[in-house]
Amino acid sequence: PVMAVLGDGDFLMGANALWTASHMEIPMMVVVANNRAFYNDVVHQEFVARQRRRSVANKWVGQDLNRPTPDLVGMAKSQGFDGIGPVHSADELMRALLKGAAIVAAGGRFLIDAHISRD
Repeated sequence: PVMAVLGDGDFLMGANALWTASHMEIPMMVVVANNRAFYNDVVHQEFVARQRRRSVANKWVGQDLNRPTPDLVGMAKSQGFDGIGPVHSADELMRALLKGAAIVAAGGRFLIDAHISRD
């Protein structure tokens, strides 16, 4: 079975790939590690600020994924996936993985929006 684990920023940059998986009827599970930010860019902005001896206080400007919060499961469903989330605990994640595994085993596609800490 095909399984992808990626961040929310990566997912948002290439969510149209889900349509291709649905169109080609590729069974797969996608787990999005969702920290609600373009965090790689946050780290980069902090690095650049330090290099330029500037305040790092603005490293979050334009990087928080809120107002509005993207509906990752809604995006997946609009492209032919089943999905669940956000999940917030290890127990919820395990139940979601088991549900997804059954759907994928039957030939379907499933996305899990797994909220994780920014730390």
